[in-house]
Amino acid sequence: MEKYTTLKENRKYRNMSTYYPDVVFSTATGVELKMQLLLPRETDVKHPLFVFLQGSGWTYPNVYPKMAMFMDFAERGIGVAMITHRDRNKGYPAPAFLEDSKTAVRFLRANADKYCIDKERVYFGGSSSGGNTALLMGQTGDDPRYKTEEYAKESDAVSGVVAVCGPTDLLRFAAHIRGTDDWMKNDFCTSFCGKDANLEERIAIMEAMSPERIFKEKRIMQPTMIVHGSEDKIVLPLESESMYKLLEDAGCECCYVNVEGAAHDGTGVWSRELYDLVFEFILGLTNKG
Repeated sequence: MEKYTTLKENRKYRNMSTYYPDVVFSTATGVELKMQLLLPRETDVKHPLFVFLQGSGWTYPNVYPKMAMFMDFAERGIGVAMITHRDRNKGYPAPAFLEDSKTAVRFLRANADKYCIDKERVYFGGSSSGGNTALLMGQTGDDPRYKTEEYAKESDAVSGVVAVCGPTDLLRFAAHIRGTDDWMKNDFCTSFCGKDANLEERIAIMEAMSPERIFKEKRIMQPTMIVHGSEDKIVLPLESESMYKLLEDAGCECCYVNVEGAAHDGTGVWSRELYDLVFEFILGLTNKG
């Protein structure tokens, strides 16, 4: 470093970020849901937004592990919202997690002026159960079945998704993780589908929360980035590979990142290189819109 250095002023705070902790976005169900907002500090332009849902097995997500890396997105011009949802183990079965994710998106659009968000450039990503949610967000934009009364005038549709290690067919996934003939009666299915749901209802819920099955029926062409660790034994790579093949064969804008040697989500999947690829994917979509 030189002994004497002169820098230009940065009154507009370009390439800097700001953090809004514990922003409450929903209380309607009696559960206070919060998000962490990492935003560009520059406020003279509207910024694109990447909403991210950390995997949790559809229980209450821990928003903090990836925050430090995602702050870099904000410093480079893309805001990030780290969201939460209700917990299946506390009596909130599907589709509560999807409803809450959509509520978060509508809240952010309703407060777009306050946070300098470009409402037309909102994207969604997640890992593990959050990856499943990301794909569902891409396939169910503004679906009235999952729209609550909060911020109802706003859209919950997104313009692109990133799914990391996410289950794409929940019937196949649930059978794999339990490996028994009566898996539809086990604790996971009971808490995910609701304790009062009978076998027929459980199957219907699992099908409705399976983005692969939705795509086969509706063919919604959503720009999609899929990431999976090659050695994942919890959510098998087959889940992502099968979804990717469907999208690719249909001519959807999509890409696949195989993380060689990585296991599930936090076990070797994430790296500086992957964060950069996710950023580049989102940036490419923002430049189109």
